[in-house]
Amino acid sequence: MHSVTKFLLTVTAFFGSIVLFTAVQIPGVAPMLCPWCQGFQRLEPGLYIEGAASEADRQQNEAWLRKSRLAVGHYFGPLQSDPTIFICVTEGCYAQAERRGGQTVGISFLDWVIVLSPRAKTEVAMTHELTHTELHTRLGPLLFKVPTWFDEGLAVYVSNDGHYLAPPGSKTRCIVEPPTRLPSNGATWLSATEDSTTPYAEAACLVSIWLEGRDGEGAVLRLVSDIKAGVPFARAYADSPGT
Repeated sequence: MHSVTKFLLTVTAFFGSIVLFTAVQIPGVAPMLCPWCQGFQRLEPGLYIEGAASEADRQQNEAWLRKSRLAVGHYFGPLQSDPTIFICVTEGCYAQAERRGGQTVGISFLDWVIVLSPRAKTEVAMTHELTHTELHTRLGPLLFKVPTWFDEGLAVYVSNDGHYLAPPGSKTRCIVEPPTRLPSNGATWLSATEDSTTPYAEAACLVSIWLEGRDGEGAVLRLVSDIKAGVPFARAYADSPGT
């Protein structure tokens, strides 16, 4: 009996190590499994920063998170999402978490974890990612009920990203011509944005036009409510007041 138990424990440990090794190769998973192993220190509940960060970095990121939550809350009300955020201040830290060798400035895993690179040094990136997690949380498990261009365009708009939008108060927030079509799923979006950031500006343009003349937070929440009730995105988007 002892030998059978030992064998089962060995097999369990073997397969467990395989699962663990595979899991940490997924972008964003390693910090979640063991923040301290990855060199992170906790700033406050739900916020970690790389140990190499200066005191100024720590204070700045805490301030950015407060502002980001307020910005997202303006459109959604009290936040329902609560992702854990990891801040990298060196490229080595981010490469270890990101795993793919890409040029992203932030990644998320199942809306549980957000990892930001040292190139994401503003509250804009934090707000962008928090907008994604809040929208996905409110939509529920079937997040593909909204096209990727709307998901990304809303995140750009809520974060007020000056790379892709004209300043508030401008005649139009669009800095590009409104597109007739944009990528609707993650795969086509990744392909379209591999060598160009124009789709972000185009998506933000469409969302800004949609929100013009509306109470922003009301329009977003009505859309989410309609979709959760079973209304297809195209109809919920078109039927919103002011369209």
